Order: sequence, then C-alpha cells, then structure tokens
Amino acid sequence: MKKLLTIALMVLLCSTAFAQIRVTGKVTSSQDGSPIPFASVVVKGTMTGVGCVE
Repeated sequence: MKKLLTIALMVLLCSTAFAQIRVTGKVTSSQDGSPIPFASVVVKGTMTGVGCVE
C-alpha cells in the first residue's frame, strides 16, 4: 500500500511540474497592430487564463 501511495504521489508531482508552461507576448489589433489594453487571454476549451494590464 505504501509503495502504491508513493507512486501516486510521484505521478501527481510530475504532472504538476509539466503543467507549468510560461507563455509571453503581446495582444495586438489585427487591423493596425496596436496593443489592446486590459486584454484577457484564455486557453481554448478551458477556464484557464490571465488578465493583462498595460
């Protein structure tokens, strides 16, 4: 039982470590390339996202 619990804990820790991906960039207008202030970026199909303030 202890071995199974250790393996489960290791799998959870590894999946959490790989889930931390940093994405950087600017949200700009497709018409003139100007920055869009207070834009929010959300991963498609999820509720994971961030609001940007510039």
